[in-house]
Amino acid sequence: MNTAGLLALAGLNALFAAAGVGVLAGLKGFASWAALGRSLGLAHMAGFALVGLLSTELLVAGLGIGVGETVGVSVGILAAGLVVARLRGLPLPAIPSPGFRAGGLGLDALGVVPAVLVVLLAFAMLRVGFAQGLWEWDAWAFWVPKGAGIYYFGHLDEDLFVSTAAPSYPILMPTLNALGFHFMGTVDAVTLHAQYAFLGCGFVFAVVGLLRPLVPRLVVWAFVGLPFLGSDFRYFAVAPLADLPLAYLFALGLLCLTLWLVDRAPWTLLLAGAFFAAAIATKREGLLFVAAAVAAAAVVTLREAHRRWLPLVAVAVAAWAVNLPWRFWWQSRGIADQSSPVSFHGLFSHAERIGPSIRVVLTLLFDDGRWTIVAPLAVATMALLVVVRAYRLAAFFLIAMALCAGGLVWILWSIVSLPIDTSDQTPLPRAVGSIILAATAVMPLMLHLAWQAAGERRRARAAAA
Repeated sequence: MNTAGLLALAGLNALFAAAGVGVLAGLKGFASWAALGRSLGLAHMAGFALVGLLSTELLVAGLGIGVGETVGVSVGILAAGLVVARLRGLPLPAIPSPGFRAGGLGLDALGVVPAVLVVLLAFAMLRVGFAQGLWEWDAWAFWVPKGAGIYYFGHLDEDLFVSTAAPSYPILMPTLNALGFHFMGTVDAVTLHAQYAFLGCGFVFAVVGLLRPLVPRLVVWAFVGLPFLGSDFRYFAVAPLADLPLAYLFALGLLCLTLWLVDRAPWTLLLAGAFFAAAIATKREGLLFVAAAVAAAAVVTLREAHRRWLPLVAVAVAAWAVNLPWRFWWQSRGIADQSSPVSFHGLFSHAERIGPSIRVVLTLLFDDGRWTIVAPLAVATMALLVVVRAYRLAAFFLIAMALCAGGLVWILWSIVSLPIDTSDQTPLPRAVGSIILAATAVMPLMLHLAWQAAGERRRARAAAA
């Protein structure tokens, strides 16, 4: 274990959190230091998304990235966010007085105990990652080598990308790996596992921060803790792969989009757009998942299309457009598109794969050994929403999850070279994690809203009587 490397990565993630504080300050402000403290996990993930996206744009533009550039971008985002907050008249906490105490951050036993457990579990998985080293095929075949190449060359090297596997894959994670190497001062692929532990913890605390004002914290902690019990999450949590980072970003984007559907606060939609843009920049499946979420939101807001669709479409298009420079970069250099086998051309010439592909995806989703009982709980949550007549929320949850699962079925069905099984020879065992973590993030809010709807129905019946 490289202690200096761990501290360097901690510094990088502190910069992500600082940038995220600027983002949240400019979007909604902070009513108090306690509100800021609760939002640090969300700030960390928002900063990771935005700094990562800006770093990829710098690389595509032919500019370098390193410690200085990352510090400049992060501090610039923080400063810009604070200025925007002041100009918009948003609340910001005052500078702490000499009598300021830690209790002002809203720390208490109900929040600290599960938080400590999450950190301890992450540390335990990190020790496993250090013991195993860089063993994942995708990690040593292209995710880490691309990051090392960016670190050594200081820019996107065309020869490197052509010589590694999957040259046209999105580059957010190689960019993150390169930043980690810059901060550590060397290509330390073992200590790099810690960066993925930071992201996992950031995701958990981001969900808690988003839901805590609305949902009892013990309910939120119970749900966000479920993935830690599943073998697949523990297996991939610290692996230098893009699958779980994609799941974190998509799940947070879907949760923000759900909040926007409920309270119509513009900041939640804008934040969803940032997470969706980063999800598209993480893996090819990100575009599929984002399209599913936006389509579900469009369906359930059909009656309000004149007010809801314009901002929804604008944010979705912006999230997609942010990723166009990278696409232009590899297309202009004649690099083959690895997503080309997934198309509608000749799709029904192998329709016999449809049924088996559906069975594989459902098996992976409902395998309690892989992801515990998240999928059955999601089905029960949708049923409960129907019972209390929260039809719009039930429809949104069902359509989004069904379209995501259907997209994975399409991938397995349309790429005839993929074996129809649940082994790791296909990307599906890892890809279903995005659906699982999205359901984990959204279910506490859905259950809370179902409880509210049931209470309103009881009060209406009592008033009528």
